[in-house]
Amino acid sequence: MKSRHAFTLIELLIVIAIILILIAIALPNFLEAQVRAKIANARGELKTLVVATESYRIDWKGREPKTSTAFRPANNAYSEWWGFTSSLLTTPHKYLTSIPFEPFSDDYTLDFWKSMAGAESDPPYTVIRDTGVSTWPVGAVVSNNARVQAAAGGPVPISRQFFDSNRKAGYIYYSSGPDRVDSSVWGSPQFYSPTNGTVSFGELYEFGPGSPDKREQKY
Repeated sequence: MKSRHAFTLIELLIVIAIILILIAIALPNFLEAQVRAKIANARGELKTLVVATESYRIDWKGREPKTSTAFRPANNAYSEWWGFTSSLLTTPHKYLTSIPFEPFSDDYTLDFWKSMAGAESDPPYTVIRDTGVSTWPVGAVVSNNARVQAAAGGPVPISRQFFDSNRKAGYIYYSSGPDRVDSSVWGSPQFYSPTNGTVSFGELYEFGPGSPDKREQKY
């Protein structure tokens, strides 16, 4: 009669230790891949928003889809230049089948969205119209917001890249980026760069075509 060989306690512990080591190695790579996938998806959605906005402008003789009252508080000064993606892109005409939502919700923006929309979901992407950033000197530190500077590791000067890109754009769609800090609303825009780390300071921008000086701003 053949005897059966059973695993000893030490052998089981060794196997468990090896599994835990493999998980510890694989998990960070898996999480980083998830973040990179969200970034790629966000970039695609931001481009889609610009295409939809331009389609809307063609149909409405240059008018831009302003943030509807459903997506902004009434009589709020910010709504003229900063707001959420307009529901006019889906209703009554479907330039988009649905409004895409921000995958990297900033706490401030999320609370703002919940307070006015009464929704627990992530907010739509935000849009800036004619911010006047192009008048800010390159290298100037416009904001001293403590939360932004903590995320950035110090003051955030206006970069030449953002200055030039904004000067040529009529509007900007953006995402807070994987650090989940909306620095643009505080006047501290900076481009996200994966070379600084997958989860690093900076935002994902998509600039609309045309100079704000040559576009109809309000209607």
